[in-house]
Amino acid sequence: MGVSGSGKSTFGSALARALDMSFVDGDDLHPAANVDKMRRGDPLNDDDREPWLRAITAVLKDDASHPSGVVVACSALKRRYRDTLRAAHGLRFVFLDAERRLAEERVEARPGHFMPSDLIASQFEALERPDDTETDVVTVDARLPVGAAVRAAIDLLGERSSAAQTQEQSILRSWNVNAAPWTHAVREERIDSRTHVTNRAIIETLLALSVRRVLDIGCGEGWLARALGREGIAVTGVDATPPLIAEARRLGGGFFAVRSYEDLAAGRFEQRDFDAAVCNFSLLGEDSVERLCHALHRYLASSGYLVIQTLHPLASCGTNPYRDGWRAGSWSGFGAEFTDAPPWYFRTLSSWLTLLRRSGYELLDCLEPTAFGAPAPSSIIFVGRSLLPSASRAAVKVPPHQ
Repeated sequence: MGVSGSGKSTFGSALARALDMSFVDGDDLHPAANVDKMRRGDPLNDDDREPWLRAITAVLKDDASHPSGVVVACSALKRRYRDTLRAAHGLRFVFLDAERRLAEERVEARPGHFMPSDLIASQFEALERPDDTETDVVTVDARLPVGAAVRAAIDLLGERSSAAQTQEQSILRSWNVNAAPWTHAVREERIDSRTHVTNRAIIETLLALSVRRVLDIGCGEGWLARALGREGIAVTGVDATPPLIAEARRLGGGFFAVRSYEDLAAGRFEQRDFDAAVCNFSLLGEDSVERLCHALHRYLASSGYLVIQTLHPLASCGTNPYRDGWRAGSWSGFGAEFTDAPPWYFRTLSSWLTLLRRSGYELLDCLEPTAFGAPAPSSIIFVGRSLLPSASRAAVKVPPHQ
């Protein structure tokens, strides 16, 4: 991504060769009306770019045509343009940072292209440089020789991927460390929002669906399985934290197994045909959550449900920018015995809805449990229904780990 003249096409094709991926030049996807407009020296507006961005998003999502992945050269000048493209799972951006004079010189040196050099000024006016909240963007100096730029991009993308994996690992480490205090807090009903609002909300949501078999993902010490069991619902609970599963087995009320989200995404769990999968405040990561949502179809019966309860984005954003990104965790209010709070990945409301849609679920309901007299909801509950045909479930394709 970057302004015209930053070297996107040359760099992108070289990066695709280095990564053994397909390459698509976004310039080739412009509608004819856009090309004519730029030839006349008129800058494109947001309405002009909308169908172009849709076409690029379709290319990024087309796994069948690009089984090894695809590199697309696209300006993606504004944050909202990049957000549109983020509907494609696992997308990463390389921002080629070019000074205006360099861009002008390069455009002037390519006669016959529909982008004239006198439109470069409008490109820089439209450019919204990525900031540190856009964690899927790396920046490379456009002045570098192509080979050096490709090597720098690959190194930076690897570092960014490693950083995200470190965050995911920190979540698991924290829950292993805090398994005992968490069990005590749940058993002693010390978490007011759960005791008075959200526990009952998730139970009533599942009861309203008239389900008989439920997969509880991130089940912890198994309180939800026992609560649903008292309502005649058979529950299987999975969690990546062995001490919590050991406690769940000790207390009973369902079948419990140690499984990570990666295990579920890879199909390493034998049980199938659940009426619903429920994730109750258990979706804290970034890539692991996206892979999990894609994979859960294989465990659901035809038209099965995915029910997610999580922190309400508007209530939990606090003073931070209302954008997706990793946030520092906190055990504030939980007690001194809790340590090493896990990080968590904040998603806006639109990002949650996009995640469900692109993972293959129809949104049936969106609930906002709220305590009596409270100024804001305690949580949000999404109820989705699997749209994947039953014949495709066993072979459901999970996007590759980035």
